[in-house]
Amino acid sequence: MYGNYANYYENPTSRIRSFSPTLQYIEIPNANRWAAARQATPPGLSKPTVVPVNPFDPREDAAVLRKAMKGFGTDEKAIIQVLTRRSNEQRLRIAYEFKTLYGKDLISDLKSETSGKFEDLLVALMTPLPQFYAKELHDATAGIGTDEDVLIEVMCTMSNHEIQVIKQAYTAMYGNLLEDDLQGDTSGNFKRLMTSLCMGNRSEDFHVDQESARQDARSLLQAAALRITSKEMPADLAADVEACLVLCAPNTVVSTPLSASTSFIHLLICRGAAAL
Repeated sequence: MYGNYANYYENPTSRIRSFSPTLQYIEIPNANRWAAARQATPPGLSKPTVVPVNPFDPREDAAVLRKAMKGFGTDEKAIIQVLTRRSNEQRLRIAYEFKTLYGKDLISDLKSETSGKFEDLLVALMTPLPQFYAKELHDATAGIGTDEDVLIEVMCTMSNHEIQVIKQAYTAMYGNLLEDDLQGDTSGNFKRLMTSLCMGNRSEDFHVDQESARQDARSLLQAAALRITSKEMPADLAADVEACLVLCAPNTVVSTPLSASTSFIHLLICRGAAAL
């Protein structure tokens, strides 16, 4: 049903079997279900606004979408009502049932019945998450220039397991290693940060070492103060600072289970030097 990314939507296990770009199975230690990781929100943080609907009937949703696109005109409100209120996993199940019931590809029908930004949005909603993030990273590094905001948004908010599977999807789709493309389009400390994140091996422990967090927050404040007084900040350093803020700030959209210490650091920074 989910192509080569079925492991995203399986039950959590301590060791999950994952497809490699060569379509052979490989073992990823301590891998967790993508959806479970998305919903494992630390206490005090906002939860995702799009969650799996319950009860869920993919065949009924498929019928609604078919009716919305059949005949003259398109019922865009009905399409929005269904696809924007289902999780990514549920949308893929709807597409599976749509093809089973009507012998047609849901994405192809959506593309033929819509256009412009609305079409782009619907196609993105129907794309498996590994493929979606892999495409975003590729587009951010392809051509002239680099969209560092996209690199930060993806690489700094994904769990270790998510990064590992995105890397596999990236290689399968584009024939290159994600790490190589990131290194080729970045430089300096930002390049080192992207390379480190690409390993998918950072701590996801929720234990907070308050003293270490205070020291990290103090260092960040001092570094920021020096840059502010100089009134200059190189582009690569600005990207580093933004990445640090993303790492420290609770992500209220995806609620990634990052280290709890980063949120504590963010709290201390917001309170200012007096809190240290």
